[in-house]
Amino acid sequence: MRAADINTNWNSHEPASILHHLVFLSNSYESMQFLIDRGIDMTIKDHRWNSTAQGWALYGKQDEKMAQWLNDAERQRELRR
Repeated sequence: MRAADINTNWNSHEPASILHHLVFLSNSYESMQFLIDRGIDMTIKDHRWNSTAQGWALYGKQDEKMAQWLNDAERQRELRR
């Protein structure tokens, strides 16, 4: 059995990470946390907008709460390293 590459920069039809796409799904915090806990690269930028998942949340979805949550999750992970 082979593991999936959580740091892929191509998902579905869009050149972006899995985390980027979870931003637009409802109730996706648990899924995002799962990936974050397993070390997904939160600095991956999509090829079209050159933005992280946090940027997609803030500018694409206009969800400041989610963008802040992603920012906080990244900071917490950095503190644990």
